[in-house]
Amino acid sequence: MSLSSLPSLAPSPMPPSLESPPPGPMAGPCSLLPQSNFIGLNIETMHLFLSDPDAFTCTLRIFHPKLVQRSYGKEKRFFNPPTLIYIHGNGWHRNDARVREILSRYHVSMQSPNYIPNSPTLPNLPVRWQASVGIGDGTSQMQLPVDARNFVVARSLFISNADKRKQFRITVDFTSFNGPSTLYPVQPLGTFNSSEIRVVSKPPKKQSTRSAESAMVCLKSGMIVAIYNRIRAQSVSTRYLYTQGTAFVGSNDVWSAYYIFAVDKVQNSPLSNSFVMDEGFIHYGDIVRLVDALTGVSSPNMIIRRIEKDEIVLVNSADPVAQLQKVAFQLCDSVNVYWSVSMAQVVQKEATIMSEIAHKVEDSFSWTLTQADVKDYKFFEGNGPSSTPVTPIPIVENLTLDGTSEENAVVEVMGTDLGKRLTVWFGLVASETIEANRSFIQCRVPPVGYVNAHHPINADCEMYGTSICVPLTLVRDDGVIYPTKAQFLYSCNTAGPLGNVVTTDLAAQRRSEFSKHMLELNRTRFRVQDQVRSEVSNVLRKRAYEGM
Repeated sequence: MSLSSLPSLAPSPMPPSLESPPPGPMAGPCSLLPQSNFIGLNIETMHLFLSDPDAFTCTLRIFHPKLVQRSYGKEKRFFNPPTLIYIHGNGWHRNDARVREILSRYHVSMQSPNYIPNSPTLPNLPVRWQASVGIGDGTSQMQLPVDARNFVVARSLFISNADKRKQFRITVDFTSFNGPSTLYPVQPLGTFNSSEIRVVSKPPKKQSTRSAESAMVCLKSGMIVAIYNRIRAQSVSTRYLYTQGTAFVGSNDVWSAYYIFAVDKVQNSPLSNSFVMDEGFIHYGDIVRLVDALTGVSSPNMIIRRIEKDEIVLVNSADPVAQLQKVAFQLCDSVNVYWSVSMAQVVQKEATIMSEIAHKVEDSFSWTLTQADVKDYKFFEGNGPSSTPVTPIPIVENLTLDGTSEENAVVEVMGTDLGKRLTVWFGLVASETIEANRSFIQCRVPPVGYVNAHHPINADCEMYGTSICVPLTLVRDDGVIYPTKAQFLYSCNTAGPLGNVVTTDLAAQRRSEFSKHMLELNRTRFRVQDQVRSEVSNVLRKRAYEGM
């Protein structure tokens, strides 16, 4: 993940539905944009979006810990690591450009003879985004701007003893404003929630996996974690493990989420670049591998060691590693070399050998791990920015196909924040909704002939020999587009089932398999052509020889 600002977009022609709406009466005290109209989405807009989703999609990403400590009395135990909100995607630039155009038209209208004096005035200032971050209790909202790196860092969140909840979610209200103050709200984007967060009274000590309560705080292979180095509980000296390009660095504010895998000691060499994951809980003395959950950048294989007082304990233990405990990472190819943080760099450093079973610990060797999560929200306002929030963002958890023919085939979408306002699109074709509620949508599968008829302009539609693959997209009745990771694979065979629902990963696998198949066919064809040319050449040479 790069901290550089997103590239600016050159202006490009827009279909009618993507043009900025004309200025009109204000939608109310909350927004300077017109209210959304429920005209749906036209096929040209969907075609433009599906041709290059990355050019239009807005992504809001929330990084947060899954386990936090409760504060008691006047003490404030701020969540560690801090909650991060990161916005990326070229859609944000398009949104800002279209909002600026609307505001520019409004400024022009203020100068016209028909301007109504009672209408709200608006200073000609830059538009900026701001997040209001809280813990879902209706109070203690932090007002934080988006910085130049497109991050919001919520450092001061905590949960007090007066709040008796054992689980909660962080809430993020995202709004754009005209100018540096909050006097002129422009666009209320909506409220975004984190995953569920668990509250504990104090860091767990030695744990066993026998009870369900204890097992919940133990590290498991394949879990997503945040990792940080903190000296004497001082927030100012905390360094968070962060992936910058292909390097691991120690950042003082932002952090990356990592999968922690236990490496199978039987099937792997400790020094191997590839590895086979071992399942279950992670114990002291296990070989582990850290893999960035977003970029795939991987650490070398390392041995996770217990830290007790001033010593790194080398004796392997049957105790599982619990969250919020201090650990050290020993390089597998060394006797006493550890991962260490030096200012903003993660380096390898030798520890002092105290005995055969202990090394001397230094502050820079000490790491704390806690379960973390990354929540992604993706959307695009197909009909332009409006005063209507894009939230709640629908989350698709499962899709199933029922029926095998065009007459009875239906797709059932299961998830959260669905409903009757959403339509499932198969490529450029909007399906018919049979039934819908907040957790379920049932729709008819459009006939393959109808979908294929749009193929000449359907840039997102891909042909794989005897099948056609189209993306499944959710569209709200006011034109807001919510991409999913699912696709529908139509079979073009005259016999057999109509098709199947596949995920993006499976679709990529199908593309790879088809490419390999076509490559092998081409190789076979070339071999046959070479063989035919060789035989023809031999025949011609033989005839020429016989004619001599």
